[in-house]
Amino acid sequence: MASFLGQMIVSLLPLLVFLGLYIGFFIWGRFANKKIKEQRLDDVLTALELYNDNHVRKDPNDRQVELRLQLKDEFQVKSASAWIILLPRTSFPTMFVDKLFFKNKDSFGLAANFHHKPRVFFELIPYKLKSAIRRDFDYLIELDDINTKDEEINNKFLIKSNKPQVIGQFIRSKSFMNILRSYPNEIQWLSVRTDSPHFEMKFNFPKENIDLLQLIKFCFLSLKFFAKVTESTKNQPVPVIIPPKKLTEKEKAKKEKERQKEKERIIKEQKKKREKEEKEIKKKKNQKTQVTTTKKKRK
Repeated sequence: MASFLGQMIVSLLPLLVFLGLYIGFFIWGRFANKKIKEQRLDDVLTALELYNDNHVRKDPNDRQVELRLQLKDEFQVKSASAWIILLPRTSFPTMFVDKLFFKNKDSFGLAANFHHKPRVFFELIPYKLKSAIRRDFDYLIELDDINTKDEEINNKFLIKSNKPQVIGQFIRSKSFMNILRSYPNEIQWLSVRTDSPHFEMKFNFPKENIDLLQLIKFCFLSLKFFAKVTESTKNQPVPVIIPPKKLTEKEKAKKEKERQKEKERIIKEQKKKREKEEKEIKKKKNQKTQVTTTKKKRK
């Protein structure tokens, strides 16, 4: 009997160890997320002081915070909210997969509805965020491409609008260019649409508080700009980007062809980017080799 119990305990030992580690990690994750959540919230509220008069807090779960904001009058919005979403630290396997494959991080988002539906649409999405591009592909293909004067930004971000000429001032601004150059790994998207919320921006939390201040400042600069654009164009008809009518077989084929072309264009741009980076690396290696060879010859 004793030997049977011993064998049973030995056979169950890996499971018991796993359960012990899982429970231990779960308890640690709960405490860690609670502490991180309050710290993140303090940092965000400090950054929001310049733009917000009051807020109401809501905690849907242990890793999310929602804030209903009362923004200053200068922003011309009907409603606004912000949120913080933390990684699921209570589950080691989930967190490991998130970090390894999806590169997810704690994130911040700002959303707002204007007093009128936007007539000018805008989309800013990093090319690396393929899931977002695939999800909204039918919508994005109807918008015009926008290129900046910085080729590096063009290689990293998909920028689109139905009226590029209206937002030229915003695209050319120093704040826009500097943010995209400085935080290509943090920015997840900036979107202005007729759907609610009209305005939405999301980014990953940076390591330093000074960077958080800069990113939140850019959120509100963008919100202010598009609120003014929406107000100034409110008497124009609301554009219909994707017609609700049923497409004929010919139209479907044409749509599919356009979709395929857009996919190919995006793939080509990404390939060009990789080739450019590889050339730069080879160039630097060759320069180092030449310098080393020259030094040896001198000796």
